[in-house]
Amino acid sequence: MSNEIKQAFGITDAVDKKAADFLATALKKALSKDFDYMNYRQALHAMRDLQLDEATAFKSAFAAARSTGLEKEDLVKSAERYLHVLLSEKTQFDDALGNQVNERVNTKRDEVIKLQQRIEELRQKIREFENKIAEYQKKIDTSDDDVEAARLKIEETKQRFESAFQTFVDFIKRDLEHIQQYL
Repeated sequence: MSNEIKQAFGITDAVDKKAADFLATALKKALSKDFDYMNYRQALHAMRDLQLDEATAFKSAFAAARSTGLEKEDLVKSAERYLHVLLSEKTQFDDALGNQVNERVNTKRDEVIKLQQRIEELRQKIREFENKIAEYQKKIDTSDDDVEAARLKIEETKQRFESAFQTFVDFIKRDLEHIQQYL
């Protein structure tokens, strides 16, 4: 069903697969037993496959939905519920991302600061500790690269997720506009 959800939203390979799968699974978990926006979205997608113009596709899909007892207000409410599901997932993602930043980036930065302090202490001691200072400096140099690599990876993950998130949100918002406009 997750693939069907992604297809209904026209999710392509341009959207990060892992993020799209994650969001589609969240939407799948929120599916209603009754005919609702998600069923409407799939019907709308099928109508577009028939190469109908947008207004006709929206109206035709809604006509089919009305036969199940779905009213415009119900459609809007269920679409808004799915938007809420996506926003909730984004909030959870942002929290997890913050924890990852703290765990992977800030911890390493703290480690670098501590090593720099230790180096300063060792420089005050006699020459026999110079080799130890060089060893810690090497760790700092490596840690800087690791910190930057971790930060870049996290930023890339965030951008891919937000792109997938925005794709879903844009579809639902556009559908809400069309629902208001056409129905």
